[in-house]
Amino acid sequence: MRFRIKQAVLIGVVTLVVIWGCSEKVSEPPEDTSNREVTLQRILDFQTEMGSLLHSLLDQMDTVLAKQLVLTAILKEPSLVAKAVINSQGIAIEYTSGHIGGIMIDAEDMANAHEQSGARKESISTISLETRDMPLSRKSAFLCPIYSDRKDFADAVISAANENLWKAGFDEFELYLDDNCGLDRFADIEGYGVVHIYSHSFAWPAKDRIENIFLMTGDTASLELDQIYADELSSAKICLIYIPGKGNTIFVSPRFISSHNDFSNDLSIIYLGFGYGFLGKWPLEMRYNAKAGAIISYDWRVFAERNRDWACGFYEVMTDTSRFKDMSIKDWYESIETRYLDSLETLPPLPRWTAIRYHGISDLSFWKALRLISVSPLLGKIGAEVELRGIGFGNIQGESSASFAGVDAQAISWSDTLIKTTVPVGGRTGGVTVGVGGTETNPVTFVVNEITDIVPGSGAYGDTVKISGYGFGTHQNGNSVLLGQDIVDIVDWTDSDVFFRIPDGSVTGQVFARLYDQITRKILLEVYGITAVSPAHATFGSYFTIQGSELDHHYYEHGITFNGVPVVQIYNWGDNEIRGLIPVGSSSGGVVVTIDGESTKGYPIAITGINDIQPRWGGEQCMRTIHGTGFGEMAETILFGDLMATDILSWNDSLIELRSPLTAKSGSVRVGLPEIVSNGIAVSIMNIDKLVPAWGFPGDTISIYGESFREYKITDSVMFGEDPGAIIYWSDTMVNAIAPPQVTTGDVRLHVLGQVSNGVLFTVARPPAMGYLRDESLDKVCILPAKLVWTY
Repeated sequence: MRFRIKQAVLIGVVTLVVIWGCSEKVSEPPEDTSNREVTLQRILDFQTEMGSLLHSLLDQMDTVLAKQLVLTAILKEPSLVAKAVINSQGIAIEYTSGHIGGIMIDAEDMANAHEQSGARKESISTISLETRDMPLSRKSAFLCPIYSDRKDFADAVISAANENLWKAGFDEFELYLDDNCGLDRFADIEGYGVVHIYSHSFAWPAKDRIENIFLMTGDTASLELDQIYADELSSAKICLIYIPGKGNTIFVSPRFISSHNDFSNDLSIIYLGFGYGFLGKWPLEMRYNAKAGAIISYDWRVFAERNRDWACGFYEVMTDTSRFKDMSIKDWYESIETRYLDSLETLPPLPRWTAIRYHGISDLSFWKALRLISVSPLLGKIGAEVELRGIGFGNIQGESSASFAGVDAQAISWSDTLIKTTVPVGGRTGGVTVGVGGTETNPVTFVVNEITDIVPGSGAYGDTVKISGYGFGTHQNGNSVLLGQDIVDIVDWTDSDVFFRIPDGSVTGQVFARLYDQITRKILLEVYGITAVSPAHATFGSYFTIQGSELDHHYYEHGITFNGVPVVQIYNWGDNEIRGLIPVGSSSGGVVVTIDGESTKGYPIAITGINDIQPRWGGEQCMRTIHGTGFGEMAETILFGDLMATDILSWNDSLIELRSPLTAKSGSVRVGLPEIVSNGIAVSIMNIDKLVPAWGFPGDTISIYGESFREYKITDSVMFGEDPGAIIYWSDTMVNAIAPPQVTTGDVRLHVLGQVSNGVLFTVARPPAMGYLRDESLDKVCILPAKLVWTY
């Protein structure tokens, strides 16, 4: 009968599990939700269902069978679940998305401790530790996300710490309890000398094959988690564990703690008050990545009673300042029973011992009979006021002293716990100590920063300048050098020399270093340089104005160049402004002012100018070449006086080929760009203005007036159409010639040195009653009666 009842119950439960596992209760989020949020919501819903199922089954059957049935249901979701295993605490689940999760039904800390005294189990790192240091921060924190569940045990640890920490100069615990001890808190626990964490842990995937140990926080999971800690979720720094009565709770790995915290500045003692805290890479992660000074925890599950007793004893013994000599962690460890027998453990090999373990970079203690606790600030210049806090200085200075790297400082005030003094002349970076009765305190490093020299003492924009001194630090590390109010660009940084560039636009001012919000002594740097040149685009012979700083010292040693071409015509030279004419032959590039042999950084200017035109003289539509700079690569405008050239054959930035316009006359030729017109170069164009008379007969003397006829040469000629006229007189502006016998109405042109002038019309007149007849035998024109025919 009993068998039938159990069988019926089992069949019903199995049916329930199968139906539950096959159901589609995991609701799909809205379509506009991100893929990550969809996945996270499915996981949270799924774990809630599976966790609730396990919780309900535990009321009906033994734990092993209940876990096995739920595991079967979990594995029926292959699209969501990659693998799942049963462990002593519940079920560990790895999801196809890479998320880590599980269900925890047993924190494994509430069994009775079956103790056995005897052999002590030494920490492998403790034996070789020699250096005795103290945490550098006097603050302490207690993080307990399970406070409500373990209040009596937690209160005992809080009380033991707060009643004793003050003796060693430490602050009482800052308490972060329950939901005030969430992810954000664990992401920001640096700055404390003592950090005590009391919580539960989850051995993943199981304690017999530990890959990671996850620490429980006070937060429950929600979709907001993906928005803030997406990387931590995907990289298994965060684990989501369902706990009956609490829901999906956030657990963290040691990598989460080390990726958000750096204890190197505090030399912190980290007390990991949870089971398996010395496993799953916690000691190594805390030491090498989080840079903690010491890590104390347990190498197996730990019962709450033993966890409490070890922690309370730690604070009571370590802070006992009545001792003649301070107690280090190694001293404490060697004085206690470091392990107990867990006879309930069923994993081989039996028996199983739980031990408290210690790992660290040095042998830490909480106090010293005479000790220097803090120096504030930790860096400063000669003469800066500094406060030294500690214990055992004595209320009267007497023969006692405070020193900076061995140089005694003058005390402003002195008491047993506080000395006010100043950085002494000659002080250097090194240990600050207090000497009392022949005994010296531990040293605290103090950085003395001082600028002693600047080389050179003057310079131009872009020049490299070196400040020398000490206490700058071996690396820049966010520190800066300023010229006036401007932060300069650093070229190189060492503890004794800093090289920087003078920034553009700066002026003469004080140079100093800002080191961790402390300011060094200031030293003068004279800065000379160009801040502006106008106009920005100019041509040869146009006025320029240079504006700048420290431009005037000794006029005769000054000079100005435009892209290497010196300026000849300077009209005004002042400390902040120089005016002159842009030199012919310069080009686009840097404007440089040289002062006392030192040159400024080149200031850019664009130059468009004509250097030469060949030939300078020519006839109508003469082929010419313009040489210069800054013409650009696209054809623009060429002006002959006010006449625009249209026959441009080629164009580049420094050379233009073209023909003179048809009606052009002698004058200035310029290159016109949209933003500027260049300087002008004069050219001469052989040009006939008029003929006197402009009509006549063969044999008449005609006067030709114009310009640029040049001096007569035997090869020069006056052409009446295709026939040359006899030349009677020739000058640069007038030529007299005789119309040839065969002259016809047409243009008269001058032919000079291969060039041809423009043509001016000459009209052969028809007399009213007379005609002309050419007598070729006499080679002259005869006047004939009107009745004869007029021939040409």
